[in-house]
Amino acid sequence: MGAAFIAIGMFLSSLTENQGLAAGLCIVVILFNYYSVSLSEYVSATALGSYITIGIVIVLMGLLIRYLTKNDKIGYGIAAVVLIIVSIVYFIDPTLFEGLVPDIMSTLSLFERFYTFVNGVFDITAIVYYPSIIVFFIFLSVQSLEKRRSN
Repeated sequence: MGAAFIAIGMFLSSLTENQGLAAGLCIVVILFNYYSVSLSEYVSATALGSYITIGIVIVLMGLLIRYLTKNDKIGYGIAAVVLIIVSIVYFIDPTLFEGLVPDIMSTLSLFERFYTFVNGVFDITAIVYYPSIIVFFIFLSVQSLEKRRSN
């Protein structure tokens, strides 16, 4: 779990020149991750609420892609395509979105996976989950630094 948080912190640090801002962002991400299961109880579980929340996350991811690639067409294009796909799925069967955001928040929590180890349960999904998070965020960090180096 510590290595996963270090990888996330490295990625956040690679996005900015300011070390204080990177540390502050890392603390916010860790706190959000810690309280995500508790916060998931207060997030709207309706289909429309989940659709809107997922749309906001898609737009933010598009902005992140735009920032990392410095290409408006790629960032906004990917966000538009994913948003169109999600919209089509929503209009075909909105029941798929009921309770989706709280479930995602609970599933992605790094702390919930760690609690299974603390309770003495050897969970193979957590063993796969942590290295996946580590590799993913190290990959994003390398891509961010490579982009910065080439500019």
